Amino acid sequence: MNTKDTIAVASRSFSKNNFLVTHLKELYSSIILNDSGNTLQGEQLVHFLKPATKAIIGIEEISDLILSKLPELNVIS
Repeated sequence: MNTKDTIAVASRSFSKNNFLVTHLKELYSSIILNDSGNTLQGEQLVHFLKPATKAIIGIEEISDLILSKLPELNVIS
């Protein structure tokens, strides 16, 4: 199990899928799920992704400005 990385799942559909979340929890000890029911944007998205080293994104817009505020984020899927 990976205890080094924090995975932020911004995708609403992924966050609601029990099969996918269960499998992700088998692989990573630190997971943050978007259970707000909203598509995250701008500073709200930055705040959500800030603690993550890896992210699973759905339809959220990842601009250069957003990336510049997330120096610890290494992987986006």
